[in-house]
Amino acid sequence: MIEAPLIAPPQDGKFIPTAHRFYLSSKEYYERGNIGGAEHCLVSALRLDPNHHAALTLLACIVQDRRQFDAALALAQRAVNLEPQNPAYLGNLGNALFRCDRYQEAAVAIMQAIGIANERKQAGEEVNQLGLAGLWHNLGLARIAAGRPDHAVQCFRNGLALAPEESRIRRDLGIALLGSGQFGERLIAHEARWDELQKNPVWDSGIPRWEGEDLAGKTIIVHHEQGFGDTIQFCRFLPWLRERGAHVIVDAAEDGVVVITQQDAPGWDVTVDGLPAAKLRDLDMFRAVAVKRGHHEIFWRYRPRALVAGVSITLLALLSSAIAWGKFFSRHSKRGGDSQLSEV
Repeated sequence: MIEAPLIAPPQDGKFIPTAHRFYLSSKEYYERGNIGGAEHCLVSALRLDPNHHAALTLLACIVQDRRQFDAALALAQRAVNLEPQNPAYLGNLGNALFRCDRYQEAAVAIMQAIGIANERKQAGEEVNQLGLAGLWHNLGLARIAAGRPDHAVQCFRNGLALAPEESRIRRDLGIALLGSGQFGERLIAHEARWDELQKNPVWDSGIPRWEGEDLAGKTIIVHHEQGFGDTIQFCRFLPWLRERGAHVIVDAAEDGVVVITQQDAPGWDVTVDGLPAAKLRDLDMFRAVAVKRGHHEIFWRYRPRALVAGVSITLLALLSSAIAWGKFFSRHSKRGGDSQLSEV
């Protein structure tokens, strides 16, 4: 355990440590990103006051981030037992249950939190709109995890009504719409993912985004967006782009192998960025080529061996004919010259 000094000033003028002062110090450490210091202060607070519910719920968040889900659930449940009408504590309990794969119980806890928050709102009390939106968001995630994306859709809509700028809720709304078969709206909602994805340098290059227009005679850069699974899945569209006349450049996420899901055959060769590269065979069937991380120009060319052999034979035959004709013409010219001279 990391030891951390108290940094919260005493509220009563006394310098004797109290549980609440340790808790306030833990919040300071937590906001500064010193998680170890925050945890030390929380443990110290709970030694002095095992029923300090605020310390219990913050410590639950910390150990949950460390993937100690059972410990987080025990701490969150104790905080709720002490303060059962606190929507924030109920929300944290729902999150802890969710991480323990107890999705139905998580949904129950979060719905209780939403109900209490709405009651306070109707009574004229101030309620954190962003926090309430987060509860709806988490309830939607629990519904998706429980296999009910259709129920999650309305949860995410309620969250967006409270916090329309939250791109994470809009992104997950897209996932719920996909799961419930509403593909058109899903594609629009899922565009929110661009706000959270790690920046790819090609995005800021000024190259216009392809919007489905004719690709004949144009160059298109195909880049990775998220995980390797998605990248591998959608690489199958590279030949589709090529068939429509596009000059295709691939931006690879990491060093790897670009596989063209077309059967290999003798006569194929490949260049990467204009230089000859070794052709590989994936699954002993598909043609492939190794590339380094970044964007590359991969060009496949097909020259059947039979055609090359035929062209070679034809060229040899033409060359032989040309040589023979040259010799004949040379002899004929010499004979013709001698005859003309003899007549003179």
